[in-house]
Amino acid sequence: MELWSVLAEILLLVGLAFAFGTLSKRLRQSPIIGYLAAGVVAGPVLFNKNAVTTMAELGVDLMLFSIGLEFSVSRLKAMGSRILGAGVLQIVLTALLFVPLLFLAFPLGRSLTLGILLSFSSTAVVLRVLIENTMLDSVRGRIALAILLVQDLAVVPFLLVLSFFNPASQETHILIQAVKTVAGAAGLIFIFYLAFYQMIPKLMMTRGFFAERELVVLLAILSALGAIWGAHALGLSPALGAFIAGMLLGESPFASQIRSDIGSIRILFLTLFFTSIGMLLDPRWMLSHIHLVAISTLLIFFIKTLAASGSAFIAGLTRRQALTTGITLAQIGEFSLVAASTAAQNRIIGEEILTFVVGVTVLSLFLTPYLVVYAQPLAGFLLKRLAGERSIPEEESRSGAPDMVCGICIIGFGPAGQRVAEALMKKNWQPEIIELNPISAKKAQDMGLIVHQGDATSLDFIKHCRIEGFRVVVIAIPDPSSAQTLIRHVRTLSSECILVVRARYDITCQSLKAAGADILVNEENLVGEKLAEALSAVMEKDGTWEMACGIAGSHAEPKPSKES
Repeated sequence: MELWSVLAEILLLVGLAFAFGTLSKRLRQSPIIGYLAAGVVAGPVLFNKNAVTTMAELGVDLMLFSIGLEFSVSRLKAMGSRILGAGVLQIVLTALLFVPLLFLAFPLGRSLTLGILLSFSSTAVVLRVLIENTMLDSVRGRIALAILLVQDLAVVPFLLVLSFFNPASQETHILIQAVKTVAGAAGLIFIFYLAFYQMIPKLMMTRGFFAERELVVLLAILSALGAIWGAHALGLSPALGAFIAGMLLGESPFASQIRSDIGSIRILFLTLFFTSIGMLLDPRWMLSHIHLVAISTLLIFFIKTLAASGSAFIAGLTRRQALTTGITLAQIGEFSLVAASTAAQNRIIGEEILTFVVGVTVLSLFLTPYLVVYAQPLAGFLLKRLAGERSIPEEESRSGAPDMVCGICIIGFGPAGQRVAEALMKKNWQPEIIELNPISAKKAQDMGLIVHQGDATSLDFIKHCRIEGFRVVVIAIPDPSSAQTLIRHVRTLSSECILVVRARYDITCQSLKAAGADILVNEENLVGEKLAEALSAVMEKDGTWEMACGIAGSHAEPKPSKES
């Protein structure tokens, strides 16, 4: 009975999330606002909140696994210590600004706890909105992601430090717990290194394995959920374990495909997470304290914007970029709620403070999509007013229409795709390649081309490859059904690119053209023309034509011989 009861409540949450998310989208708002509202509405009628909340935590863990796939070890190194240092500096500056204010009302330990707790921003909401608006690869997006990752890494040691302020804790217990945590983290990294850096990539390179889509999907889900469970089993943060696993697996050429394969399950659990945040809010308490919550939220926005902007500016960003980053990270994050719950359990803060933190956090999360989307014009307005700037400096590279990352993308690197690439490279054009087969992908890499390895018929996958940024897309795969699916996916993401499509059979040309192909290369027509050319060349050589005509048309009058 318990299973069906939980399933019924999940269906209720997902249904309300769909309804409110659709309404938010019609109002041109982020669906996240609808998910939060669904949680507020459904919260009072749910009886299994703990079960739903536990499942919802998987959403954040799976999202961090996906982020790890994006942020491989090499990419993390490329960010540089200065950018990563901005994340540490943001936490320190935020705490230094909050603690003196909090110390006016609370003891030092509680003030320090709340100060660090409030320094965390929302990884789930910020990244979701940045990705939706193609801003993740902008200067602001990269810096915001770096700061958010440092914040996520800081959650585990912060939760450990909370035990120092627990009156029931003893120094011996704290020391043992610290040693266990360090040993567990080292063991986890070693196990993940063997599994995700060595074993899984080699398994996926096995001939024929990648063509079995069910096995690849199962392996992707097993990798993500296995990493989360492994971290939990060792007493570590499941979110941190998921991120480390994704980051190690991100070094393999299959990272984009794995990210696409876990997309559906990640969306489900992440939606449950946002609704579970809304469930924490008591609407009656919120209405009776709305003035206090609103003032506190504005004060927190101001302080966090100041701290994040300062750290980004010190990291080398311009004033506009730094302020835009600060506005993006001005909210309180989901991990703040986790830390606040832990602090309440350890009797560091009371239940009334926990309720207040929840109210302020939910309100800030409701406002976050607007802050992220309008951070750039708001920063320009503030700088113009406060600093007297007359002109708008540089624009973000991913705001608005996407940039062209390359002139041409070739989907399918079999013999046909290889000939296209060779012809383009002779003209000094470097196309990017999308290929499912690991052997063909290796050939493209050996030619020095950028390769996205995965199933191009997956909309999530080609979206991750930023197919909308290409001027010309060549579809060189032989299967007509897959080609038609691909054309529709590309047209969904881009109506402007030129689609050059391989048509294996003449009968499929009309359907491929109707799907959105601009230029069709009809194989049957080309084969017929080449056969005719070859036949003419052979027949006209050394009098073969006359001989063939004599054989084929023996009923006709023979031509006179030279002697006669």
